[in-house]
Amino acid sequence: MGRSIGCLLLFAVVAWLGLEVWTWLAISRWLNHTYESSIGSGGYLLTLGWIVVSLVVGIKLARWHLSRVMVGLMNGTAGRHILGVIGAVLLALPGFLSDIPGILLLLPPVQALLGKLGAALMASVVKRSMGKMFGGGFPGGGAAGGGFPGMFPGMKPMTPDDRARFNKPGKTYDTTVEKD
Repeated sequence: MGRSIGCLLLFAVVAWLGLEVWTWLAISRWLNHTYESSIGSGGYLLTLGWIVVSLVVGIKLARWHLSRVMVGLMNGTAGRHILGVIGAVLLALPGFLSDIPGILLLLPPVQALLGKLGAALMASVVKRSMGKMFGGGFPGGGAAGGGFPGMFPGMKPMTPDDRARFNKPGKTYDTTVEKD
């Protein structure tokens, strides 16, 4: 079963790449035919220029959205930024067919519409990585007894007497600025 899915995925990737190359050649030929008198055989250069520009813009946008994902986790906009990262990566991939959904995912109305989907995707990725990080158990649940499984075995919770012993009053420092 797994081998057939791998072959199907490989076939899909090869078909996508073939379709991208065919689209690139078709657009280049159309540009050469349409603007033959003004640009000569520059249709290929125009399409190559578009691919380079979309690559650079996609990388810049992906870096910008990635830098805002962590802040977005705190203020509820992480889903939009995850969609922005996916759109920017699609824009950075060479080819015109991947640019169309990439540009659509970078539009703010589409991000607002699909933001919850991006947040669910982000939560799934975080939950899966946390499960792998802590040996299959998720902190606060999932493992017998909760908490971080395997960390500090035999440790008992603090009693009120322990808290009083560790929370002794210390020195107080005045941190106000005195004006002359």
